[in-house]
Amino acid sequence: MTKLLGNALKPIPVDDSLLEYLQPAKRLDYIKQWRAAAAK
Repeated sequence: MTKLLGNALKPIPVDDSLLEYLQPAKRLDYIKQWRAAAAK
């Protein structure tokens, strides 16, 4: 993502409040996808 966006890429705080209303299975899937994307 850094190659694509350069200095325009800014971190945002992510906490449990964003996931409060998701079902547990969906939440786990989302976290797995987010971690995979962040690792790239």
